Amino acid sequence: MTLRISMEWLQEYIELAEQAEELAEALTLSGTEVEQIVDLGVGWDGVVVARIVEARLVPGSDHLKVLQLEVGEDRVQVVSGAPNIAAGDLVPLAPPGTKLPNGMTVGARKFMQTASEGMVLSALELGISSEHDGILVLGQEGESGVPLSELMPRDRVLVVETTSNRPDLLCHLGIARELAAIYDRPIKDWHGTPREDGGPSPIGVEILDDDLCARYQARHLDGVSVGPSPSWMQRRLRAVGQRPISNAVDAANYAMLETGQPLHVFDYDKLKGGIVVRRALGGEQLLALDGKTRTLTPEMLVIADEAGPIALAGIIGGLDSAVSATTSKVVVEAANFLGTNVRATSRKLALRTDASTRFEKQLHPELVPMGSRRVVELLQDIAEAGPAAEVAEVYAHPMRNQPIAVRPGFVGEVLGDAVGDAEVERDLRRLGFKVEAAEPGLRATPPPYRLDVKEPVDLVEEVGRLRGYNSIPSTLPGRRLPVARVMPAPDVEWAAKDIAVGAGFDEVIVQSFVAPDEPRVGSFPTTRLRLANPMASDQSTMRTTLLPGLARVLAHNAASGAPGARVFELGHVFWPREAGELPEEPRLLGLGIHLGASGPQVSPAAVRTALLELKGTLQMLVGRLSSIELESEQVEVPGLHPGRSLRLRLAGQEAGALGQLHPEIAAGFESDIVVVAELNFEPVAANPRLPRAEAVSRHPAVLRDLAITVPELTPARDAINTILGVSEVILRSVDLYDEYRGRQVDPGRKGLTFRLTFQAGDRTLTGEEVSAAEARILHSLKAEIDALPRA
Repeated sequence: MTLRISMEWLQEYIELAEQAEELAEALTLSGTEVEQIVDLGVGWDGVVVARIVEARLVPGSDHLKVLQLEVGEDRVQVVSGAPNIAAGDLVPLAPPGTKLPNGMTVGARKFMQTASEGMVLSALELGISSEHDGILVLGQEGESGVPLSELMPRDRVLVVETTSNRPDLLCHLGIARELAAIYDRPIKDWHGTPREDGGPSPIGVEILDDDLCARYQARHLDGVSVGPSPSWMQRRLRAVGQRPISNAVDAANYAMLETGQPLHVFDYDKLKGGIVVRRALGGEQLLALDGKTRTLTPEMLVIADEAGPIALAGIIGGLDSAVSATTSKVVVEAANFLGTNVRATSRKLALRTDASTRFEKQLHPELVPMGSRRVVELLQDIAEAGPAAEVAEVYAHPMRNQPIAVRPGFVGEVLGDAVGDAEVERDLRRLGFKVEAAEPGLRATPPPYRLDVKEPVDLVEEVGRLRGYNSIPSTLPGRRLPVARVMPAPDVEWAAKDIAVGAGFDEVIVQSFVAPDEPRVGSFPTTRLRLANPMASDQSTMRTTLLPGLARVLAHNAASGAPGARVFELGHVFWPREAGELPEEPRLLGLGIHLGASGPQVSPAAVRTALLELKGTLQMLVGRLSSIELESEQVEVPGLHPGRSLRLRLAGQEAGALGQLHPEIAAGFESDIVVVAELNFEPVAANPRLPRAEAVSRHPAVLRDLAITVPELTPARDAINTILGVSEVILRSVDLYDEYRGRQVDPGRKGLTFRLTFQAGDRTLTGEEVSAAEARILHSLKAEIDALPRA
């Protein structure tokens, strides 16, 4: 999951003098990847806040809308095609003459004879994120006409990609803990002191299905005054992509983004009786906060009162129990739900929220009281809430992390580094582990927010990532025993990847699930297997080729400001067999090069060079790893540009394709010019090249350039095969290094120039021997492919 971390917000928990770039590198090297650093407020000069007063369709259009905007005391008219336009919303407006962060200058324009005096902006156009499916909505509370930088002051935001086993990092406090461990720096005392002397709780809590809900807390607060959140809270929420709604809702969202525990606030006066956590009854419905009514099934967990469901557990609250401007009493919910059940419900309803994204990764029940106390404190600070009543809670089976025993020297053995036990203890303490001496070795208990550390090897990983894997020396794996036998041949997959990386390509891993209407590209089967339970509608079939995925990766890189990418993937595809049989899962090797926008920027020569580079890379890879030969022929291949595509063969069998992506297919990926290649890797792996030792000749080689002309449609491969077919024991290699078409050759013919290398192992060759061999080669070329010497 991607998370946005505000540097200004982060300073609440840890003192950081380091620049964002240094923090990003430190986090990435410790296992928490920082994908991007966003500079909020940079390049926003002239951008102001406007309120949408009215929106109506442009005459003659079915999607363009003309907006009447309030900008301070003025009114401005703007045309926009954004789908998320709603009256009352505050949005960023760039008046004519404004220069945007992407270099574009906004001007006054007309759309279908309707004047547009500026432009309402998306997050992409402001340089905040890659989201461009609508304008950036700033909420409804606040003034119009003020500079955007007043609502969203300058800040630096880390865009962090967390792994699925670390939901504890999906919050500012989690990232602060990581940085505190990396820099051996204390966390500031952030624990609040909410007032909790409000007497007995007026609400009861019951869990009927404790296999799906491990813990549930409800806190009642009176005297709440619902209204806009303070500016500091709105600023921080906007910085991380959240839209401020009201102080009651914002407090829950803020506490979640701070502690990692999702929270919800109910209007107490709208509840009927106590809270019951149970499975839904067949046919029950919930009108959710998004305004949609959903029919529930018995495997779904709900939060209910006496009248029925008031929330879908771990996913979304109900509209009928939501807080409003008239709310004065609230119930704060903090709970822990079974992640697999939340994930299944979210997938079945096609409903994914910030809460479900966290719950489905399985949070620790010990996060519940921390999040609950924090949101109570915030409501008391910003919404005038009174003291909280006693906690109403059910926690039938408390979860406690168990200590993990580690024998002396184990961590250093597995890491392959001289890590002493004292250093292991120190590193684990920095990561929040409770460490005790044990005989022999030590016992380490994971902190209460970690569920992913269970085995001694997990502790090794913790120590290794904290020290930085880049700082650990390269050593032999295992127990460092001497090599007692001949090393086995290297793994052919790793060897192929090493060759591709050496040729300048970066490895990518693309999702195997694809959309059912994925365009056909390449020469492999097109019938795709359908998934019985897809994660999403656009991931409902299994891929049969790598090429569309590689094209999509190249397009995404270009759209993200990284054109010219060169990528490869070695992965499985899925080809259907007869009914009832499991699919064939061959490994394919795909390569792709992004060249840039079409037009004069990319010449046909550049495309041809890239195609030859792909072909050369595959030839080199097959030649090094396999005993079979890669052949090609120019034919039209589905999804590739006519005249710029080749079919590939291995041992005479069709094995893939190479060429430029067809412009229509590229346009579907929102891509520029892309050249791709794909090869069935199974024949390569099944026919390994057996290396043979051969004495290196101590006698000099003789190089001769052989220039010939051949009929224009004759492939150069035919000439090379003819040369190699001549029984010349002194011929060591043949390389084509020039191909010519022009006035210096006869019409209908082309020129080819080869570099021939002659060498004997037992003597120095004479000029007469080499000339005689060259003459025999020319004779064969003339007889077999109508080749003539070129002057």
